[in-house]
Amino acid sequence: MDYTPRAALYSRTQRLAHRSRRCGTLYFKSLPWRGFAEIPLEDPGKLSRPFKSSGHRIPWGRLSVCLLAGMLAVLRAAYGDVSVPYRVQIICAEGEKLRPALRAASDLVALEAKPPATRNLLDRRVERDTARLTEVLKSLGYYDAKIAAEIDDNAKPIRITLQVEPGKVYTIASVEVRPDQEGQTLSLPEFSQLPLKTGQPVRTEQVLDAEKHLIQILRKHGYPFPKVTNRTVELDRAEKSAALTYYVAPGPQGRFGPAHIEGLQSLDESFVRNRIPWKEGDDFNGDKLKKLEQDLVKSGLFSLVNVSTATELGSDGTVSTNVNLVERKHRTISGSISYKTDEGAGARAGWENRNLLGHAEKLELTAGISNLSDFIEGAYTRPDFLRPDQSFVLRSRFGFDRPEAYTSVSEKLSAGVERKLTDHTKVGLGAALKFSKVDQFGNVQHFGLLSLPSYLHHETSNDPIEPIRGERLHLELAPMTDVLNGNATFLKSQVDVSRYFDILEKPLTVIAGRLSVGTILGSARHDVPADERLYAGGSGSVRGYGYQLAGPLQDKKPVGGKSMLALSCEYRVRVQDRIDLIAFVDAGNAYTTELPDIGDLKFGSGLGVAYYSRIGPIRLDVAFPVERRAGIDDAFQVYVNLGQSF
Repeated sequence: MDYTPRAALYSRTQRLAHRSRRCGTLYFKSLPWRGFAEIPLEDPGKLSRPFKSSGHRIPWGRLSVCLLAGMLAVLRAAYGDVSVPYRVQIICAEGEKLRPALRAASDLVALEAKPPATRNLLDRRVERDTARLTEVLKSLGYYDAKIAAEIDDNAKPIRITLQVEPGKVYTIASVEVRPDQEGQTLSLPEFSQLPLKTGQPVRTEQVLDAEKHLIQILRKHGYPFPKVTNRTVELDRAEKSAALTYYVAPGPQGRFGPAHIEGLQSLDESFVRNRIPWKEGDDFNGDKLKKLEQDLVKSGLFSLVNVSTATELGSDGTVSTNVNLVERKHRTISGSISYKTDEGAGARAGWENRNLLGHAEKLELTAGISNLSDFIEGAYTRPDFLRPDQSFVLRSRFGFDRPEAYTSVSEKLSAGVERKLTDHTKVGLGAALKFSKVDQFGNVQHFGLLSLPSYLHHETSNDPIEPIRGERLHLELAPMTDVLNGNATFLKSQVDVSRYFDILEKPLTVIAGRLSVGTILGSARHDVPADERLYAGGSGSVRGYGYQLAGPLQDKKPVGGKSMLALSCEYRVRVQDRIDLIAFVDAGNAYTTELPDIGDLKFGSGLGVAYYSRIGPIRLDVAFPVERRAGIDDAFQVYVNLGQSF
């Protein structure tokens, strides 16, 4: 296509050609249009005729931008940076209560380092910010808020002051839930349990959260497709209060229909179906969908779990369920290292298969080596053993343990069942046989211990690795008898309780406490194998004291006791996104008596730091014994671990 440029462009082209006659060729590539032309200067007559473009129009918009950019560059060179710098200050009658939220929402604050180019643009930024912050205050319940902006042009840089008068906060006078159609009735008891209470401030976030809660309540009571169709907030300016009304369309009630499972590859479908907490034909309950999803995630077998329903009821009044799954890799290799001044360096490696035979059977193999112990362990778990909430567990261990108190070579085999009582509680019962050769102070003994171990575990902590709230309780009981010699028959028991409190959100501050109590009833202490006695001291009990040294000693070496008590308290503060500082105090002891003596405790204290990596917290602790014993206790102990201390 031929195109004839304007006369102005001709003249510019001719000037360029005239200035470039000594060059062999003129390249139009430098001009701001598409369709480059290469014109030999031997034929200057071509410049007086229209040239042929490549078929594209000249982009005048792009040419204008280039010219504007050039003008700005000239202005910057002549007068410096073209901008209107300013500083902003927010003055609020509520002080620190509202200022953080206002500064977080302010464009004036966020863009202070990027000032506008002109005074008019600065005025617009102030106007937008005033309107934005007014809406922020309304969302926090301050419906009568006023903001005045003062601009001091004489200050260098310009000073902007936002005077905020929030007024009195509006509180909730009433909350009502109505059906969106006349004639319908809704009287579900949980409506009174909405996260909105009379007298509390009207917060937009909580008002919206209440809508989600309403949907959950209706789905729990058999309505698969409820909707909140409208929401009104009526303000009483005189009383500074608000009446909230939600209009709900519950839709038809329904029953559970068939469940369709998709995405399984190597895992048998029965594993998933055994975890479905409803039967076909049961009344619909949205909470059961959540429970299924959570149980499948906790199994560790899937990288993606999505439980959803059909978009409408079937002709028979049922709603079908879709369970979409993506299996994760079932084999895992793990490893860890540690260092403690009392135990030395240590390392362990593990291999795990979470779907050994296609029914979620788990096989775990672990090996560890350190200055105090070398071991190999194996565990096999068969889920859904005789019933869906029960598992069969087989464990074995071969170990060579050599702490300062004794030397032991042992082999142990145990088998038992574990049953889940609730979402937070499980119990276990089994039988175990352990053969060991124990050497303490040159006295070598052989034992064959037959035991019936049982346990109860209850946990409500929010995270198994990095807990900040909740509790843990673990109780173990194991009657034991020596089937080789017949000299020892005793009952060994221990209870461990941990509690976590997140007392501050910013900075995240957690107080953690732990109590451990153990006792051995029955045989005399010297008849109980040394590797079954109770000890205290070290990273797992009383930090600051050497491993197993907080207890009865013989020739400055631990001998173990028949009871044990350990207490720990930690104060953890998040100082950066991934770093915690920790202060802790421990107390405890091991005793020759069957019951602990709380009046005889050894104390240790120290400081620690934890870095939260992708594989978990890496923690360094330094602990000191409060009452150091000459020739027994070191001045301090250092502990490096992966994970929290408890």
